[in-house]
Amino acid sequence: MKHPAVIRILFTLSSLWLSPACTRGGEEPTDPRTEAPPREALAPGDPAPDPRIPGPRDTMVGADDPDTVSSALPGTDRDGDGVPDSDDQCPDDPEDRDAFQDTDGCPDPDNDADGIPDTDDKCPNEPEDVDGSQDDDGCPD
Repeated sequence: MKHPAVIRILFTLSSLWLSPACTRGGEEPTDPRTEAPPREALAPGDPAPDPRIPGPRDTMVGADDPDTVSSALPGTDRDGDGVPDSDDQCPDDPEDRDAFQDTDGCPDPDNDADGIPDTDDKCPNEPEDVDGSQDDDGCPD
């Protein structure tokens, strides 16, 4: 007859060896449908992460390329001009809301293309008619 302590040790070792935890590297079995992915541990005194800000696990492939991010995230507006990047012809330059081609997403510093910037042009939507009379005000005379 074998010694009872040896039998207990063999039983304990065999049950540990056959358990699912041993086959998974010591982790307890989990249900992937209910378990959230593990988050990075916080050091004492660290603030809790803001769930609205993507963390290292949430970064996308190609996140360094603004065009990839724009096309991957519907409704993004990099320049903050109110024109979604998918419709914005100038996604890095904000539209100048001046009632002239405001849906293309590009700034228009000289709406009438008369060579006088809209900031100095008294008639920004009508080109100057260079005729020798008040040619620097931006208005046709």
